[in-house]
Amino acid sequence: MNWWSNRSKKGKIGILAIVLVLGCGILGALQSDDDTRTAVAPAAKTEAAGGPTALPPTPAPTTPPWDAIKEFRQAATDAQWEAFVKNELIGSRMAGWEGYVYEVKASGKQWRVDIDLEDPTDAFLPVAEIKLTTESDDAISWFKGTPVRFSGVVKKASYGLGVLSSVELENATVEAR
Repeated sequence: MNWWSNRSKKGKIGILAIVLVLGCGILGALQSDDDTRTAVAPAAKTEAAGGPTALPPTPAPTTPPWDAIKEFRQAATDAQWEAFVKNELIGSRMAGWEGYVYEVKASGKQWRVDIDLEDPTDAFLPVAEIKLTTESDDAISWFKGTPVRFSGVVKKASYGLGVLSSVELENATVEAR
């Protein structure tokens, strides 16, 4: 006779429960022993769609003030400076910064505006050149040294002899002060 068929209904349920518990224990032991966990943000529900949608994007962090950047550069090692540029500047939002027009060039239906954070009429080379594009036709009327206010997200940042040699902004706005 078959061993399984000789068992009562309660006996069969008891054996299946033991096998299930042992199986779960073995599977748990086979999983990674590290304590890392992955957090997943819950999806937001919208009334219109009636289902999950992506959460709104997190706003970009604000770029530290120019004086704080210069001060940090003076005290930082090259490795610290490189990490700062990559981790604190790229992806941050420059909001309401002020500078001076260094150059304006046509770029298709837009204007490529180079801005120096310090008055370029007082120096041979720009201190920190901010590059952005605008659709504003006002840009053609700006001369070197025209004071401007600008905002945008740092897309690229390069550094060389000075603090920052070039910063490229995306989603930028610029206006004469």
